[in-house]
Amino acid sequence: MGDKKRLFLAVNLSVAVTRKIADAAARMRQTAERRGLKVGWVAPANLHVTLKFLGWTPAEAATAIEDKMAAALAGRRPFDLGARGAGAFPTESQARVLWVGIADASGGLAQLAAVAEEQMEKLGYARETRPFSAHVTVGRVKEGKGADEVLAPFKQTDFGTSSIREVILYESQMRSTGSEYAPLARIGFGPPERQTRDVEGSKESEGPTNGGQS
Repeated sequence: MGDKKRLFLAVNLSVAVTRKIADAAARMRQTAERRGLKVGWVAPANLHVTLKFLGWTPAEAATAIEDKMAAALAGRRPFDLGARGAGAFPTESQARVLWVGIADASGGLAQLAAVAEEQMEKLGYARETRPFSAHVTVGRVKEGKGADEVLAPFKQTDFGTSSIREVILYESQMRSTGSEYAPLARIGFGPPERQTRDVEGSKESEGPTNGGQS
């Protein structure tokens, strides 16, 4: 059996918006520490919006994933996403995941998620049974309560708007310092073509990557 990679499809918000979210998460962390709430905080470089979590996948399947998505995204136009407010799953009183919300006024993100589900099902991936819920995970609660106080200052915060022009195929890599997310392919809207880029170059031009399963 060949090597396997832990993969997911996602979109990134702009550098400016991601920085604002990271700044808010840093403030949330201060409040959480005062409250004794133990949280695994997502590194700024890992902040993203997950479209489809693929899980452990044969390494050679990455090309087929990229090709399917590139064909499906041909001719698609860029759209805007807003980052608004903050909350928790499943509830603030029983918080396990802390998030920043996504405003998808055009419906473009929901359409992308539906495309990802459809195309990945053709490759043998099971469809997600839960409704698509767009968000940016900023932290995962390990122990304690008090998420309502942590989130309160950001419930109505407008973090800004981002133009979405591509879908990224990420590999989640486990390191001693935690998960890192390496872009294997960047699939832009427009004519199908191979758009894999160097990781370091993409960080400067496309903004931070965002990690793991949201």
